Amino acid sequence: MSDNKGPISHAQHFYANWVRNLRETAGYTQQTLAKNMGVHRSFVSHIESGKRAISVDTIGQFRLALITGEADKPPFRQRVGTRLQNARLNFSPRLSQEALSEMAGCSVGYVAKVENASVSTTVIRLERLASSLKIEISVLLDDLP
Repeated sequence: MSDNKGPISHAQHFYANWVRNLRETAGYTQQTLAKNMGVHRSFVSHIESGKRAISVDTIGQFRLALITGEADKPPFRQRVGTRLQNARLNFSPRLSQEALSEMAGCSVGYVAKVENASVSTTVIRLERLASSLKIEISVLLDDLP
C-alpha cells in the first residue's frame, strides 16, 4: 500500500471515516486496534486521516478486527475481484478486461490481477474501475456497512 499522493477521493474519505467510526463504536483506541491487527498505531492513524491509501486487503483486515472477529472465507479480496468481474461481464455492451482497463486508465494486467485476487487494489483505483462501469464502489464492497 502506498501513501496517498493526491487529493483524497470520495471513497478514500468514506472508508477513512468508516474505520474511525467502527473503531470508536467498538470502544477501541487506535493503539488497541493496531495491537489486535498486528500493525503500528501510526498505520491506523494514517488510514483514518486519509494520509495513507487504503487497500481492499486493509479494509478486510479492519472488517475482521472490528466486525466479524472470525476467519474471512472466502477472502475479502477474492469476493471483490469476483464482483468486479461480474459487473464487467454484465455491463452493456459486455466489456473485455482490455476495454475496462482503457476506460479506467490502468493496464489490462492490473484488471486481470484484481479480478483473480492476485493483487490488492486501493479504494482509489477500485473507485475508478467502478466509475468506468457506471456503478457505485459499494456494489464491489457490498458486505460492508
